[in-house]
Order: sequence, then C-alpha cells, then structure tokens
Amino acid sequence: MDGFINILKPPGISSNQVVVKARKILGQKKIGHSGTLDPGAAGVLVLGVNKGTRLLEYLLDSDKQYRAELTFGIKTTTGDAFGDIVEKKKGFNVGQKELEKVLEGFKGQHLQTPPMTSAIKHQGKKLYELAREGRIVERKARLIEIRDIKLVQHHTVKGTSKAIFDVECSKGTYIRTLCEDIASKLDTVGYMSFLVRTQAGLFNINSSHTIEEIEDKFNKNKDDFICPLELIIDNKSFIKYTLNDSELSKVLNGSPIQTESDSTDKVIALFSEKKLVALGRNHDGIIKLNKVFK
Repeated sequence: MDGFINILKPPGISSNQVVVKARKILGQKKIGHSGTLDPGAAGVLVLGVNKGTRLLEYLLDSDKQYRAELTFGIKTTTGDAFGDIVEKKKGFNVGQKELEKVLEGFKGQHLQTPPMTSAIKHQGKKLYELAREGRIVERKARLIEIRDIKLVQHHTVKGTSKAIFDVECSKGTYIRTLCEDIASKLDTVGYMSFLVRTQAGLFNINSSHTIEEIEDKFNKNKDDFICPLELIIDNKSFIKYTLNDSELSKVLNGSPIQTESDSTDKVIALFSEKKLVALGRNHDGIIKLNKVFK
C-alpha cells in the first residue's frame, strides 16, 4: 500500500490525530501528512502512505489554496476564534469596492512575521509551546507570496462585519496573520473566524474523503481512495524521463546514469513505462539519484 490519501480534515482535531486514525484504519505504521492544518481549520490534508511519505516534502513546497472568513472589529490572542479577545473596535464600516482594493494590494511577495501559534521552532521549542507558557519571542519575518486573492462575500451579522475570501499562496503563508494584516490596512482589527484549505498542490477538496469514508471503503476497494505515487508528478516542478532497460537496471541498483538532456534545477522523475522508479537531478549530463522506489 503505497501512495497518497486526500483527507477532508474536520475542524476540532489536529493533523497528527488524523494520522493516528489513518494508521489504525489501514493497519500501516508509515503514514505522515503534507503540512499541518490547525485543529480549528478544515479541508485538504494529504497523507503519504509508506513510499508516499518519501514524496511529502514536494507537497510541502507546493502552493496552497484556502477559503477564509475574516471577522472585523475584534482582536484575539491567537488571531483565530480560539483565542481570548484582547481588543474591540466598534463602528467599523467598509464598502465592497474598498475591501476589494485592499485585498488586491496583498497580491505579490511580502514579508510576513509568523504568529506565536505556529509550529516553527525557537531554540528547540515550537512557538505555540512557548505561547502556552506565556512567553513571546522575536520572530524573523519570512518572504511569502500571495498568488491570488478574491473577495467571495462581504456581509454583516448582528452588527459585526465579516468578509469571506479565497486566497492562493506560497508555502509558509499564515492566513490568520494575513487576516490581521488586512484588518490593519482598513484601520481596524480582525481575526480569522474560520478556515478551509481547498487545495494543496494537485489535491483538491472536491476529490477528498472524510475519515469515515476511508474506513468504510477500506474493506471494499482501496483504489477508491489511494492515489498512486505518480499523481504527484506535474509538469511545473518535475521533468519526466523514461528509462530504457539498461538505464532501469542501473537506477534500481542506485547507480547514476548519463543523459544528453540539458542540466536543470528541476527534479528529474524517472519512469519505467508509467511507473515512477526514482527521483534525481541532472548534474552536467549525469542524473544522480535522490530517491529510488523499488
């Protein structure tokens, strides 16, 4: 059982708890995930099973898409709905055109400071662990990119202004911080009141499965939810290379092979017919192997 599972993570449980549940259902120990979703968030959580775990690093580097709800006029300690309220601002009113203009201004590359609720480590401890201890440490801003951001809906609920927007962004982007920054641009405060990850790399929410569906289908047809290793190989991040019989023998033994192809920074995906055999890189006409899937 090698490949990927596109899980629809529900809110209320951690990403690691999803992994634990999957291990019990599948009877497999070697399972990991492609990037943490906060316990309060929902959406696409890709699990790698056995050989699939060796390819998760490429999913971690892929772009993500989210649908987020931003509630204006309230600031929380965590930037989401699970923190304590530390500030309130009444009388906030913004028109749709002004809001769309502000969102448009976030497109492109920006420096973003990770929140204290993140899993980034500081002196061996995760930031959210330090936050639980009441400690606030200086965090280095990171370069992120907002590929696209669009307003879906702007409405008022019981006098509170809310905005729902879709965003496509690079890895390492914190949507709760983005929500706070959007509110700041509008001279108010705000927090991320809900978040759904709608896409991670090639995995879309429309083809995801709930944990209950995985459990139900496990004893019927595994092909209904196990995605093959080859699915992760796209034309943007990888270059496909088809091996002949002589090259295949060398690659399976872990030996590099010669090629007439030009050198490239992209990862070379080595195939035998339609099966992914190995990953490597082209160094001056020599494909040196990084991973071999026997």
